[in-house]
Parts: sequence; C-alpha cells; structure tokens
Amino acid sequence: MNKNRYTKLFDRIKADDDAVRNAVDSIYEKETTDVGEFKLTRNMNLKFVHAVAVALVFVLVLGVYILPITPKADNCFVVKAGASEINSISSVEIGELKGENNAIRICFDDSDKVSYLVQCKVVDFPVMCTGNNIEKVTYKVKGNGYFALHRDVQGVSDVEYVEKAPTSYEEEQKYPYDLADTGDYTKKALAYTVDYDAQNEAVAKLCLYTVDDGDKYCDSYSETIYFEESDGSFVHGKDFDYEMMYLDIFTDGDYSVDAINYSDYSVEITATFEDGTQESKTVNIGLEKTKKNYDSGEDGEYTVLNVHAKLSE
Repeated sequence: MNKNRYTKLFDRIKADDDAVRNAVDSIYEKETTDVGEFKLTRNMNLKFVHAVAVALVFVLVLGVYILPITPKADNCFVVKAGASEINSISSVEIGELKGENNAIRICFDDSDKVSYLVQCKVVDFPVMCTGNNIEKVTYKVKGNGYFALHRDVQGVSDVEYVEKAPTSYEEEQKYPYDLADTGDYTKKALAYTVDYDAQNEAVAKLCLYTVDDGDKYCDSYSETIYFEESDGSFVHGKDFDYEMMYLDIFTDGDYSVDAINYSDYSVEITATFEDGTQESKTVNIGLEKTKKNYDSGEDGEYTVLNVHAKLSE
C-alpha cells in the first residue's frame, strides 16, 4: 500500500485534513523512527503501521472534537438580596422593619422605676448566596437579633436555637425572643444551615431587638407611672411616645432622616463548597429613617425604618 492509498483510507474518517496528512507523513518521513526502544521501519507489517496511524487520528479526533477538556470553575460566591448584589461600596435595601410600637417588655426595679426596656421588630430576609460548587450555606446572626424560621421549612439543618426559656422573673422581663409577631415563622434561631438549592426568601425572617438599659427612655417611661385610686393599682405608659422611642433607640439616637446606622446588627454567611472548603462574608445590617406617604391618601408623611445590607470591608 502506498502513501496515496493511506490518504484515501483516512479520507473516510471524519477528522481534520491536516491531522490526517500529518499522521501519514509521520510514518513515511524517515527510514526508521525511534519511539523509545521501539522502531517502525518500511519492512514492518503494513497492517501494523496502518493501525498505528488510524489510532493516532482517532486520538486527535477524540481530544479535539469529542471530549474537549473544560477546567472546573473556581469555588466562589456572592451575596444577593433579590436581584441586587450586596457589596461593600453601596447599601441594598431589603425591606421595612415592622411591628407594633408598644410591643415592648419593661423591667421595674425595687423602687418601681423602669430599669430596662426591650423592643423587637421583624423584617423579611431575602438575602441569599449564589456561586460555584456550593453544597450548603450557613447564616449566623450577630448582635441583637435572631432568625424566625418557617415552621414547615425544608432543607435546613444544624439549627442553633435561641436561649432557653427564662426561668426567673428578671430573665422573663428581659427576654426578647417572643416579642415580635412572626406568624408562621415559629422556630427561633441564632444560626442555621440550608442546602444550597433550598435557599429562598420564605426560609426565614430577621428579628432585630434593641435595649434601653437605664437610659433616657427608662427615665421618660418612669415619669408616666401614677397610682390609680379607683382600682388601687399603678398605671404606666399613658401618653408615652412609643413611636419616638422605637425610632430613636433603634438608631442610637440619630434623629436625621436618610442616615443609615450600621452599628448593632450583622449576619455572617458561610458557604461550604463541594470539596469541603469554606468561605465567609459578613453582611452588616443598617437602619434608615425614611419618610413615607400614607397609603390611604391622607395628607402628610410618617417615619419608618428601612433595613439595608452592606458587606463588611
């Protein structure tokens, strides 16, 4: 069989023309070609030479056309709130902090003066992480807050529940974890792990609480206490400005509108990758006083607290 017959035979194989030509030429290039200690010569069985050439072309076809090697994507993740990526440069609004203004717990001292106030509010938590090769994600709240998980939540494990129920009157008066009305979100947790594909906005709500420990609102509230002679009991809270306290102590006394306070709350998010490695990012939670128009068409505005998220630098 001569070189032209080899070329015609290779034309039947669906491979690049240059690959076929180079394979044939490599066989006829020299009298003897060394491959380690193995030698191919013109006197060698032509069937063997033909098999070697065919195998060479099939290797080229397989590597170039059939099984291209694609490197695996690097482990990585970003944090999002809805469609918006959360970064360390600009804040992303995630919702409005909601709850009854008078949903507070008050602790009195031995002289019937207010020594401690705790107040708790709730916001939807649309924060999730997305990325490559992620197996599961852990969310851990830091500061004065906790998660309320839906009672029928799926794909959640390693839940770190909040502190046990109070065992004394003083503990009960300072207990913040049952103040916010979270509806069907009945499981209170400081941290939880969720399967990557099970992440969604319905998994949890974020509850934030704030404390006035013997400061000005304790004093202001104490001033409302008086003795009601008609029924022989002490009354307190009359004409107290719960809304101002709510807006004030949740923002550390910052009365300015549109200023975001990031001092008290954060969520640490840890991605566990398929190879067992982990990476963590901290999302700072900020509160912003914002004016809002009444939905009913009434004239005027009222103040709300919007919740913002921003990556820690």
